[in-house]
Amino acid sequence: MRAIKSGSVDQSTELRILNSADGTPATGLAWNTAGLSMAYRRTGGLATAIALADLAGADAAHADSGFKEIDAAKIPGQYRIDLPDAACAGGAASVTVGGAGTGVVVMPVTHPLVAYDAAAAADLGLTDFASIIGFLDTEIAAILQAAGTDIPALIGALNDLDAATVLAQALAALDTALPANPTAGSVNDRIKAFLDAAVSSRLAAAGYTAPDNAGIAANGAAIAALNDPTAAAVADAVWDEALAGHAGAGTAGAALAAANAPTAAAVADAVWDEASADHGGAATMGGKLNAAGGAADPLGNAVPGAYPPGSAGAKLGLLGTGKVVAIAPVALGGDVTVTRGDSYLAAGGRQLRFTDTDGVLPDLTGATIELRSRGVSYDGSSPNPGNPQQLVDVELSAAETTAMRTGRAPFAVRAEWVDGRVATLVFGDLTVDPAP
Repeated sequence: MRAIKSGSVDQSTELRILNSADGTPATGLAWNTAGLSMAYRRTGGLATAIALADLAGADAAHADSGFKEIDAAKIPGQYRIDLPDAACAGGAASVTVGGAGTGVVVMPVTHPLVAYDAAAAADLGLTDFASIIGFLDTEIAAILQAAGTDIPALIGALNDLDAATVLAQALAALDTALPANPTAGSVNDRIKAFLDAAVSSRLAAAGYTAPDNAGIAANGAAIAALNDPTAAAVADAVWDEALAGHAGAGTAGAALAAANAPTAAAVADAVWDEASADHGGAATMGGKLNAAGGAADPLGNAVPGAYPPGSAGAKLGLLGTGKVVAIAPVALGGDVTVTRGDSYLAAGGRQLRFTDTDGVLPDLTGATIELRSRGVSYDGSSPNPGNPQQLVDVELSAAETTAMRTGRAPFAVRAEWVDGRVATLVFGDLTVDPAP
C-alpha cells in the first residue's frame, strides 16, 4: 500500500466497498447514505470518526473528510475519501482507514507513515543527498590511495552480476527470518513496524471479534454431559410417534395404520379355541388348566381329613357334627328356661352362656350381640371373641324377667358388625315359668 510522508497534509486514499450479501461491488453510496460511517486509526491509538462531506466530483480539489464514488460503471465499488490532516500527523508508524454500513462491507486500507516523500522526483525527498555522495567519494578515494590500490585494475577485476544472481540473493534475503529486535531505522525494523501496524489495524477495521473461549468450553462441557437415550426411551419415542407422519408405502407406519384391531369377542374366541396341548408350560395358565382338567374331584375328599383348621375343608367337616353347648339355665339342646322375677347375671354365675365347642361360629370380634324373643331385645356379649371356642353371654335382670310373659316362645341370638354383616348364632325356645 502507498506510503505517506509523516506530517504531510491534503492526503487522499481509495476504499473498496462490497455488498455484504454476495460480495459484489456496492454502488450508489454517497457521503450522506443512511448507516454509512468512516473512521481512521493511527498505530497504537483508537479509531477516530470521519464526519463525511460531499465532493463536487471524483477529481475535485482535496477537502478534508470529502467522500465520492469514483465511477459506478467503470470502477464499481471504488470510493475516494480525503483524509483529515490529523490522520497523517507525525508520531505514528501507519494509519488505517475503514468504515461500516448497512448491507455493505468496507475493505480497510493501511498507509505506512514514513520519513520521506515517496512521490518526490529526486532522492525520495531525502535532504543533502549530494553532499553525502561527495563525502563518500572523497573518503573512499583517500582510503584506496593510501592503500596503494590500483582502482582501474580493481574495477576491471569485478564481474558484472547477472539478473539470476541478483534474484537469488534477493530471495535468500526475503527467506531470512526477521530478528526479534532489529536495528532501529534498518529495513528489518521498518518492515516489522509496518507488519505489526498492518495486522492490528486490519483486525480493528474489519470488526474482528475474538473467539469466546469460555463459551466454547461451556458448550463442550454441556455436550459431554448429555446422556445417550436408553433403549426404553427410544422404544417409548417410537411407539408414541404419530402415525400420520409415517404413512409411506411399504413402511411399518402404513401397515399399522391399515391394520384393523380385532374385537374383544374375537380375541376371547381365539383364546378359548386355542388347543390346550400347545400351552402346557410350567406356571402358565395353559399348564394350570391342563392340570386342573386331570385332577380328581375335590368334593370326593374326606372332610375335615388333612385340611388345616380354618380352611373350607375343615369347616365343611363340621357340618352335621357341630355343637353349641348351653350352660344352665340353658339346656343342652339350646332351649332356655327362666323363672319370672329372677336375675341371671354374670356376678352370680347365672348368665345365659352359649359355648361354641367345635368352632363353627364366625369371629365375634367387634360384633354387637343381642337375644330377641317376643319382639324384645336383650344385650349380649362375647368374653373371648376370636377364640377357637368362643363364648356368648346374655344377662337378664330381675326387672327384665318380671316383664316377660310366662309361657314358651322362640328366641334367637344374633351378631351384627359395623360393616353390615349379620349372623344368627343360636336359636331355640325360651320358656318363662311363673314365680312359685
